[in-house]
Amino acid sequence: MGTITLAQHPVSRRWRLERGAGEGPGEALPFTIGLNHAGLLWTPCPSYDAECRQADLVNRVYRGNATLAALDAVRQLRGWGYSGSSYDLPLGTSAGDAMAAQMPFLALTMPLDLEDGSGPSSWQPPSKLHFPDPWAPNTQKRMHARITAKCEAVQPHRHNLIGYIWTDMPSYDIRAVKARGAKDWVSTLRCLPSPSDAGRRFYSRWLRDTVCPVGSPPSCICKRYGLDLSLCLSWDGLELCSVNNSATPAAMKDDYQFLPRIAEQVYTVANASVAVCDPEALVLTDTFHGFGNALEPDNVLAVAAKFAGALSLQPGGGAYDKSMYERVHSQFGRPIFMADAGMAFPIQNYSQYIWHEYSSQREAAAVYAADVVGAAQSGYMIGFNKCQLIDRVVDQAHGVGPLKVGLLNFNGTPHQPLTSLIAAANHEAIAASERLWDGRLKIDDPLAFL
Repeated sequence: MGTITLAQHPVSRRWRLERGAGEGPGEALPFTIGLNHAGLLWTPCPSYDAECRQADLVNRVYRGNATLAALDAVRQLRGWGYSGSSYDLPLGTSAGDAMAAQMPFLALTMPLDLEDGSGPSSWQPPSKLHFPDPWAPNTQKRMHARITAKCEAVQPHRHNLIGYIWTDMPSYDIRAVKARGAKDWVSTLRCLPSPSDAGRRFYSRWLRDTVCPVGSPPSCICKRYGLDLSLCLSWDGLELCSVNNSATPAAMKDDYQFLPRIAEQVYTVANASVAVCDPEALVLTDTFHGFGNALEPDNVLAVAAKFAGALSLQPGGGAYDKSMYERVHSQFGRPIFMADAGMAFPIQNYSQYIWHEYSSQREAAAVYAADVVGAAQSGYMIGFNKCQLIDRVVDQAHGVGPLKVGLLNFNGTPHQPLTSLIAAANHEAIAASERLWDGRLKIDDPLAFL
């Protein structure tokens, strides 16, 4: 069985995924529609999720057999018209491997996370938001080990791999990080303890070579940021940890200009690692979030696009903003994988939800249908993943958090009419994608089935 590759139509320039067949054109894959976090079906319930513990599906229904649960998830996904599975399958376990053997999947690597789970993802609580030094040898060693381990876990199911994704929703945007009361990535680097720390040294030399006129003394930076000149006695000895970019417009401007250098270093190390362990694989970007019409800074996206075959984007809580995705595709020239779309509707005993709450299952399904069919007939989206197979309470930093609504109730029964409507939308999306590729459907054709 051939591996999955990215293809572009030679005339229309539309994108799709194919299963390679050696020489010549590959076989078209159905438009990839996946469902994330399927592993929650068989993962033991946490102490804070009382309804999950009461249902106890993994024991009552699956007799403690996680593989049986995974194969049942495959059966249900196919019945609902899904052509792919999760981006976060627990590869290397019997259940995760059972799903990966059956359906195409993305491999999320999270190469910058520490062993305690802290990392640069925007969903981390401030206490666990961690920005590593990507120039530091220990960080690079950890990234290489994490990516190599993921490659090894993927290999038994390499035929179903769509591609590798790096970090889930990284926090590059400085103002967004600071609004949460945390220290941003650039400030973290300039506050590294020693001037000889690799990231701090690179940052200091970037200031020297980029911000100040050629040949300027280091005092140029202290004057620019309103600091005591004693903090800028040498370029390799700049002491800038006291810089408050929120109160110093020049520093904020410079810090945003430095962000692409961080991204470039991260992707250089990550891509070099995957080039060793899986050189033919499709590499996607980090999954960048888009809440409302806000993505990470364009200068970061531009760097990410240079290192990747496709962009991975996550919409916000409502219907996705088509104009934003069209702009991103046009500006950066890469196809897009919609990584994790979600919605909510009223569930008895719950009043808070992770995603946007619609008035009913029918309204939520109508938004889903417009999104998935719109993605399939866009010509530049190569896949669409929905968030969440089964209802679960999300634990946040302080106590029990809100509900993340899935397709299944806590007791394992499908939400109806939601699942029937989603199945119809998925089948139409796949059919629309096939008609689009061979010219029978124009991109702006109305969604006749809605």
